[in-house]
Amino acid sequence: NSSRGKLARFWPRRGAKCRKSSTSAILPWDSAGNYTARRSPASGLGTGETDVGVGISAYKGAGRTSLLIDAVYWRYGDPEGVDFEDALSYSVGVARMVGTGKWSAMASLSGFTSAFEGLSVPVQLNVGVLSLVGRSQSLAISAGFGLTDSAGDFSIGTSWRIFR
Repeated sequence: NSSRGKLARFWPRRGAKCRKSSTSAILPWDSAGNYTARRSPASGLGTGETDVGVGISAYKGAGRTSLLIDAVYWRYGDPEGVDFEDALSYSVGVARMVGTGKWSAMASLSGFTSAFEGLSVPVQLNVGVLSLVGRSQSLAISAGFGLTDSAGDFSIGTSWRIFR
């Protein structure tokens, strides 16, 4: 099903520029890959210094349901006077196509190891819906709910993706 194949391309990359390479030939997933990510200070995201990450993503479909995983090891830049610990970010989610396959409902659990010694680990539950728009676009809306004291209480997000 081409809709299921496109679902793997929607998984968030946390605002970083990514370079992907495929490892699906050696893993039992429908789609799997590794990537490097870099956030520059000019992006307005991250620590204000250059942050670099190396990660893996994988997608496995079973009928109308898909499992998605993502993990990134982040080496944070340290601005003057701050000493960030390197961190591991992760996300594990499930998506289910509904109706004709144009719509999907998604849920995921995501978090980071703490970048500061003594700070609790932030963990968030995310839920959302996604719609395919034509053959090369998707539109999604999601809400996140913090499960730990160091996670934000609530977030809302949208994305509009154009893919080849």
